Amino acid sequence: MSRSQSFVPRAGEDARSCTVWALGALALALVGCMPQAAKQADALMARGDYVGAEASADRGLGEAPDHPALWRAKIAAAYGAGEAERALALYEDWRTRRGAHDGVLMRRLAQLTLAQGLRVPSATVRAAAVQAIERIELIALAPEVAARVGDDDDVVAAAAAIALLRSLPGAAEAASELQRSPDPAARAVVIAGIARKLGEPTRRDVIAALSDDSAVVRRAAVQALSHLERGPEDATRLLALAAEDPDLSVRLAALRRAARWYRDEPAAGSVRATARVLVEDESAALRRVAAEALAATGDREALAALAASA
Repeated sequence: MSRSQSFVPRAGEDARSCTVWALGALALALVGCMPQAAKQADALMARGDYVGAEASADRGLGEAPDHPALWRAKIAAAYGAGEAERALALYEDWRTRRGAHDGVLMRRLAQLTLAQGLRVPSATVRAAAVQAIERIELIALAPEVAARVGDDDDVVAAAAAIALLRSLPGAAEAASELQRSPDPAARAVVIAGIARKLGEPTRRDVIAALSDDSAVVRRAAVQALSHLERGPEDATRLLALAAEDPDLSVRLAALRRAARWYRDEPAAGSVRATARVLVEDESAALRRVAAEALAATGDREALAALAASA
């Protein structure tokens, strides 16, 4: 919907659209009823002034000691200032006064935690924050995630590009460039993400990643195949990896994927043939997965022989 279009449901739209519109109108009305002190506290927090925000909330609580917006602002300000223990104590005071947990405040604190996670020195934490924001579709933090597309760490940049792949101009180009990153973890994030979000059009990239120098990327590519339409040629690729890849985790992932995909298809015979060989492998984990593949494809004869030799 363009910005010029009306958000008021047209005649004939379903009841869900009307309900969503009504809830949105109610939310706007509730914002309008928010005390001035709470509005000021929110504005101060947006500028990073958590001490000033809590002071504003305290002034408001002096006049309205039970107002939810003021308590939420006070607790969020304490948490945002890095005083997690005091924020928790304040939350317990508010929960006792309120007589129940505050879901609105808990979501607000979760959002604040993720926003802070985007700014920490640790690239691992920044990447995890981006992926969590994508997973729960936290639209309010989309601008901050967009800024991470230019992160100095390729894994963080890749996670951000994938998170906004369909909505941010330039994200697709950034993801494409990061497929050539020297960091295999970044390449793996991109392969997994483009397959999950775009599906079959990414087949060429996913197939190419099955031959990547890094086991991390090859494993991600095997898992990415689950988002594509399966074909007989994929069985050959997966079984070759299961039999020959130098990395055990890739072999396990490939054999599991082949057994799940081809248990009731002509290629099941190839899966059974490979699994019959792999039940003799030196790796206990691979022997177990091979036995599972035999069971999945209905190879009773091989399972009976395996049981007899145990």
